[in-house]
Amino acid sequence: MQKIIIIAGMLMIVFSGIAVYVKLSVLEISSPVKKELINLEEDLKKEMEASRSPDIKGDEFIKSLEQRYSKPEAALEYLFALSLLEETDLYPDAFTIEQYMNDVFTKVGENKEQKVKDIMERLTRDGKLTSVQFVKSKMVFDKKSLRVVADLYYNDLKNPIRVNVKLKEVEHDYIGHATDNVISRSQFYYIDSSVWDIIDKIERNI
Repeated sequence: MQKIIIIAGMLMIVFSGIAVYVKLSVLEISSPVKKELINLEEDLKKEMEASRSPDIKGDEFIKSLEQRYSKPEAALEYLFALSLLEETDLYPDAFTIEQYMNDVFTKVGENKEQKVKDIMERLTRDGKLTSVQFVKSKMVFDKKSLRVVADLYYNDLKNPIRVNVKLKEVEHDYIGHATDNVISRSQFYYIDSSVWDIIDKIERNI
């Protein structure tokens, strides 16, 4: 009997430790409110215009990107906004390099731009996507990764479609301008789930 009590106590300690670890290690979604895609589109347009402006100050622009894209939910916001805008050239920037290659480079001789355009149309259901709401973040046994649960709202559906997407934090080095060319480091989140899994989830719940 005493042995059973000791084992039960040890298990409680282990599970309590795991619960604390999960709580401390999983980054909370900073904006659980519903985001309207029309606003996200406008934000993306402004960023694209700023990046092309000859007057842009590199360090200031990087800081503005850091404030936005260091948040995990921004990775999905970026994907859906550029999909509505049909910015096929920017599509690879939404994913980790490995995941992008696995998703898009599957057949030799395929028209990759047309394939990406088809992906965007299926994600937005031909422009019917109106907003995205982030529900929660979930633990992944990789300190650089996490999963986010989000609800996708389409204007022809009564209920949202819930998706579960893995994200990965990736570090980037860049040379600063206002800091005497000192190399700085930024950390952004990228989608590390197959886009085909996301599309399958959407199309199975229509």
